[in-house]
Amino acid sequence: MLRWAVGALVVLAAPAAADQVTFHGALHGNILSYAVDATGSEGMLGEYVQHGDEFDTAIETFDLSTGATVSTIRRRRHSNGMDFVPFGVMGDHTGLFLTEKTSRRTGRVSDDIYETLAPLSGNTVTGTWTPPFGRRSNMVAMSRELSSGTTVFVGEHFRTRDTLYLFSSQVSANSFTPLWRLPKKIRVGTWAEYDPVSGLAILNGLCNQCAVPLYTADLATGQTHKIATFGKGSITGMAIDPADRVLCTVTEQDFSIEFTNLDTHAVQSFVLPNATAVAHLGTFVAYDAAHGLFLVSQEHSSLGSGNLYLYAPDGTLTGTINGVNATLAGFNSTLRKAYGITNATTMVMVDY
Repeated sequence: MLRWAVGALVVLAAPAAADQVTFHGALHGNILSYAVDATGSEGMLGEYVQHGDEFDTAIETFDLSTGATVSTIRRRRHSNGMDFVPFGVMGDHTGLFLTEKTSRRTGRVSDDIYETLAPLSGNTVTGTWTPPFGRRSNMVAMSRELSSGTTVFVGEHFRTRDTLYLFSSQVSANSFTPLWRLPKKIRVGTWAEYDPVSGLAILNGLCNQCAVPLYTADLATGQTHKIATFGKGSITGMAIDPADRVLCTVTEQDFSIEFTNLDTHAVQSFVLPNATAVAHLGTFVAYDAAHGLFLVSQEHSSLGSGNLYLYAPDGTLTGTINGVNATLAGFNSTLRKAYGITNATTMVMVDY
């Protein structure tokens, strides 16, 4: 049973040096985005190389063990208005990516097309995903809970900027729950998770200089309910452990980490290790269910380097890996590796 006692449960662990390997895309170009299958064998990345006024763009799959390119899924040579952007990998290994078309005349995005690879390791486009408010939309948040086939999305329509909409989807089946307009208290900057036990979405409000409100949202009715407030400033990462009923978040202005009990709504909050300023905030949180660990990335710290922290669901710090100078945003539980971008053209995999 988890303990929710007053006072810090954090136990400092001796830092280990990062064991990391760098790699790049097939074009050796600038990486737009990437996504990792947390329980599979491959990831995908989108990249581009500029040639004068034109671009060579591609989306590729890569081997999560070696970083080597497996397959080029889409490539457009001499493009001046098309990018391929990986969007995520679902719990059933379905990859989702965006083809973003830009108007040559205005330079604005004119169309968004979402395509699926089911499974990602098949290295073949298998279908189109059609969000309920049309293709011209901007997805601002997507849940990363992997134990169910449901993924929660928050997006905005190009005609109603600053108004957010909520829905969930079985991506591989291209099926959706109703589309709900979220209240004004939930704005761009929100994060989303899905709680498969309650069937509710979990969202945060946006407050740059005050305590962060946390909400649940009913996917059947669209109703929201505030369950907790904590921290200060924007949330910069969120992940859920549905079995232990814990939500882990990191907040910006107080450079802290929080563990919220989803049944009692009690919150534990600690300043991140090696954090003395806003620049030392946490930038990514994920939950590795196979090992019962929250992974928390800190791109900069008072040590002069980035760090990866491993937390148990009760808030205990069980491991620290220092020297991780990358923006981490993906992991694989089988290989126990986290993945990130070190600069515009280079990715890194880090053992944890």
